[in-house]
Amino acid sequence: MIVEWNDLALEQFRSVLDYWKIRNQSNAYPNKLLNIVDSALDMVKSNPEIGIQSDKGTSRSILIESYRIFYSADTEIIHILLFWDIRQNPDTLLELLNFKR
Repeated sequence: MIVEWNDLALEQFRSVLDYWKIRNQSNAYPNKLLNIVDSALDMVKSNPEIGIQSDKGTSRSILIESYRIFYSADTEIIHILLFWDIRQNPDTLLELLNFKR
């Protein structure tokens, strides 16, 4: 299986990495987070049903530290839909999820 990030999810992930790089003035945490995300996505590739299924059953999500990755899967591709900082306003997340449907 391969992993494909949509534009929004990739933008969200890069924004988080950039934030931590600037805040800490170091690449240490962004690199650590990148490795953690890579490991988690390897688990998803091995078992796409590992994530929590959404209410509508169209996507799943996994929690990694303070971030939730929303994804869908078909037989060959894991589609990353959103990379969400769970400390953000949940109403914004609902708007994004409704937009993605």
